[in-house]
Amino acid sequence: MLDPDVVPALAFHVVDGHRLTTHYRVVPRLTTPRSDTARIRSQVELGAERTA
Repeated sequence: MLDPDVVPALAFHVVDGHRLTTHYRVVPRLTTPRSDTARIRSQVELGAERTA
């Protein structure tokens, strides 16, 4: 199961002689993570309370 709050990444391996290294590259996210959505929603609600 994928965690929507974890930034997705690609892992690739590079072999240089006898040395193996693993590199990670972050994949751009097309949707907003749930934690960011909740934070934005709470900020909007706070703003609405201040203007009421």
